[in-house]
Amino acid sequence: MKKLLITLLLISPFSFADWGDVYFCSTIKDIQINKDGSLVKRETVAFKFKHNDDVIDFGSTNLIDTSLPYKITRGIQGIEIHAETPFSRAYFSEDRDTGQLFWSTSNPNYVRSFVADCDKF
Repeated sequence: MKKLLITLLLISPFSFADWGDVYFCSTIKDIQINKDGSLVKRETVAFKFKHNDDVIDFGSTNLIDTSLPYKITRGIQGIEIHAETPFSRAYFSEDRDTGQLFWSTSNPNYVRSFVADCDKF
């Protein structure tokens, strides 16, 4: 019986992401391809984001442009979140208290993407 209760607690929706959760992340790969074809590899950077009910809030960071809100366009609570601006997209998937964030943007001068590992605070 004890094992059953522990198993149910671990797979419960309460053990996954919820609105208001804060994640601390670190990029593991961050690249930019310029319009001339040159490749820029960026250093790893630590940052955080907050999962609100309708947006992902990256706060103030130099990692990405946060002048527009990342509105959640699709979300399966506790499993994945899709959010975007007119110029950028973010996709977050998680397993318990850890997850990965995939982010990309494009403009007339370059395409840039990064992948980050994240832990719930």
